[in-house]
Amino acid sequence: MTQQKLSDVDVASNKKNISVAETKTKKGKKSGAKSNGVPKLKFNTGWEYAPAPESKTHIKLNDRYELFINGKFVKPLSGKYFETINPATEKALAQVAEATDEDVNLAVEAARNAYENVWSKIPAKERSKYIYIND
Repeated sequence: MTQQKLSDVDVASNKKNISVAETKTKKGKKSGAKSNGVPKLKFNTGWEYAPAPESKTHIKLNDRYELFINGKFVKPLSGKYFETINPATEKALAQVAEATDEDVNLAVEAARNAYENVWSKIPAKERSKYIYIND
């Protein structure tokens, strides 16, 4: 009998939690509503952002990027590319190769081969030289 009461309480508390969540959602949709006495943020108040102080002169982007498989850049088997967009300006940055399942399988096979036949046979002390490069 104790078990039935516990399950009844669990069901009741779940229903209560759902109704509380629904109430919060409804309150959040009202305009000008306050949450715990704190006013909501107002957006679109006429403020404009200044340009970022960082320079873009040191950045060189290629027009197109290929897939890097087995130590070299290769074209995707499908020949398809997609554009990457700068979210700040909504302008196209570059075209990037669209990998298919076959491209991914080739990359995984090359990585597995490199690990099993080269990387795993190099002592850890030597591998660390490739991971921690000082400029």
